[in-house]
Amino acid sequence: MLHIGRINKLSVLKILDFGLYLDGKEFGEILLPTKFIPPKTGVGSILEVFVYFDSEDRIIATTQKPYVMVNQISLLKVVSVNSFGAFLDWGLDKDLLLPNNEQVGKIQKNGYYLVYAYIDKKNTLIAASEKIEKFIDHSLHNFKQGMSVDLLIYKKIKLGYKALINNNYLGILYGNEVFQGLKIGQKVKGKRVY
Repeated sequence: MLHIGRINKLSVLKILDFGLYLDGKEFGEILLPTKFIPPKTGVGSILEVFVYFDSEDRIIATTQKPYVMVNQISLLKVVSVNSFGAFLDWGLDKDLLLPNNEQVGKIQKNGYYLVYAYIDKKNTLIAASEKIEKFIDHSLHNFKQGMSVDLLIYKKIKLGYKALINNNYLGILYGNEVFQGLKIGQKVKGKRVY
């Protein structure tokens, strides 16, 4: 099964002047442009590629590695802003759209924003959202006391900081229990204390 917005291992079907075609399974043949073809690639080779939509909304592959994939969260830089929204550098030739209706506050060019990458159900394109809380699991989990976790700081609040735990769950770091300076987007290790 092919996963749009993720890394896939696909086999080479044929090589042409402008690129090669990969076996996209249920999506048919997927183009990998010439500039992304690794040396010594031949028909039958298996390539690790990121699959997404190009500027004409066709499924395409690249060997570039994005900074964020679908269902992940990352801190990304805004490269431009227009009437549709903001465009984020996510490590690929085509920028990632952060639509106006998925923004929390005013977005500025060259600013960094914490976003969640998702597939927009209306037009099946990959997009970003600053409203990460609507995508995160809000249920309680059995993190044992003293258990080490990965934290991503994403918001300053009166009580301290909101953080993503293991990139999947919401949590709070109380200000009186934080013994170092923290910044939005910073990744730190933490432990459950209660």
